[in-house]
Amino acid sequence: MTWLSRYFFRLPNTSFNKSVTRAAGLFLIFFSSWPTITDVDLLEREIGKPVITSSQAYIWHALKMAKVKQSVNGFGRLMASLAN
Repeated sequence: MTWLSRYFFRLPNTSFNKSVTRAAGLFLIFFSSWPTITDVDLLEREIGKPVITSSQAYIWHALKMAKVKQSVNGFGRLMASLAN
């Protein structure tokens, strides 16, 4: 059972799940009350696609507005892109 099926879709690791994952360009998670930011890196590594959560996007935007130019590793591609 994968992270995606355990916590997100709650579906078994089937060929349907794999085909949906392959077809998506990225995954957006809009559950601001669900603590997801610590799982973004794991999910990105598992599915090979960018994952953005609403909480992560707010934090990234605030850091960009504050002109932070340091990569934040371990929280997904978006947070790692701060150095760019």
